[in-house]
Amino acid sequence: MNATTKFRGHLCALFCVIVWGITFIVSAKLLVVFTPIQTMLLRFILAYLVLWVLHPKWYFRWQDEVAFLLMSIFSNTLYFMAENTAITYTQSSNVSILVSTAPVLTAILLALTPSSEKPNRNTVLGILVALVGMVMVVFNGAVVLKLNPVGDLLSMGAALSWAVYSLILQRYSSRFSSYLISRKLMFYGLLTTLPLLAIEGAPFPISSLLTQPTLLLGLLFLGVLGSALCYVCWNSAADTLGVLQTTMYIYAVPFVTMVSAALYLNETITAMGIGGAVQTGYLYAQREGYDIAVQFDGDGQHDLNSLPQLLAPVVRGDCDFCVGSRFLDKSSAFQSTPLRRVGIQYLSWLIRLFTGTKVTDPTSGFRAANQAVIRDLADYYPADYPEPESIVQIKKMRHRIQEVQVNMFQREGGQSSIRSWKSIYYMIKVSVAVVCASLQKGRKKK
Repeated sequence: MNATTKFRGHLCALFCVIVWGITFIVSAKLLVVFTPIQTMLLRFILAYLVLWVLHPKWYFRWQDEVAFLLMSIFSNTLYFMAENTAITYTQSSNVSILVSTAPVLTAILLALTPSSEKPNRNTVLGILVALVGMVMVVFNGAVVLKLNPVGDLLSMGAALSWAVYSLILQRYSSRFSSYLISRKLMFYGLLTTLPLLAIEGAPFPISSLLTQPTLLLGLLFLGVLGSALCYVCWNSAADTLGVLQTTMYIYAVPFVTMVSAALYLNETITAMGIGGAVQTGYLYAQREGYDIAVQFDGDGQHDLNSLPQLLAPVVRGDCDFCVGSRFLDKSSAFQSTPLRRVGIQYLSWLIRLFTGTKVTDPTSGFRAANQAVIRDLADYYPADYPEPESIVQIKKMRHRIQEVQVNMFQREGGQSSIRSWKSIYYMIKVSVAVVCASLQKGRKKK
């Protein structure tokens, strides 16, 4: 295989991931009007017609049709049903990130099954490093991840479905033209979607395509570019480069989706979130030369009558950073729920284990910092669920930490970002963050 052919294969794969990154955004717009199954059906019909025009050649053999059917089920029916439904539950950015785990799943399947394209140790390591790198770049201030169990599981299901398709495609990509394979996929995608449409029984607002031109343009984008042309290019790239190498391009999808989501859906692509908002406050305090910065929540939980107690140790110079606690003498009006208290005690134990510092209320957002701490927190502040991690960070920076008893109330407005199943994710994420932060090399105060 010459260099020009390989280059064309890479261009085809790159074209596909750029278009597919945008299809998450276009699908989100269409799913406001159509159901996921209706969107799939319209997309397959349009793509099938386009592919007949591009490749009007008849082919039928029962043995091969079974393979085409299986590829279509995994690459079209199951994949798009999972992906489109996931977009209705969570952000399109989330879906694109989780679907981009397909290369890892593909490598695992290739390793576990008889295949001519076995990933070696270096390939697997490269895939994992690429995945971790992609996630770190995306999460490092690039996107505020909003977790949703249903949406996330569906997204992972879509990734697994695509991996199975890739496994089957590896055996057939060299036997048939990419046009024929793509057309067969759209045909069987259409056939397998019709029963789902009948079972769903939802009203089909097909007239919306005529009354809303943006929907029609979106459908044309999905059907012509996202399905017809991209599947032809992808199958061609898989034949040229190999399934595993082609699948690696999927890592680029989240970056395209994030930019598109910011431009067209107003999804947040920012370093903000909880931690970023707090860091902005410390940046302002540093710029204005404040001696002390006070942090408190905006939901009415923190009693500002306790502010003198919070400030006193910092003003006296007894500490650099003071945390307002509900649990020192348990005189606070609000003590949190029993389950949360268990979690808080666990985090307190974990922080003490790794730093030697006892903080009874590590999740408290009622805090005061002197100029030295302000400078360090303006330079870096944890982005997600930051309170426990920031305590470890401050301790590693050799700052003195102290707690004082303060009064707190039950929240007056808003909802906690840590609810139901998310508390499990919170504990895992914070535990890992605390351990990682504690293992970082400490440095002297500025």
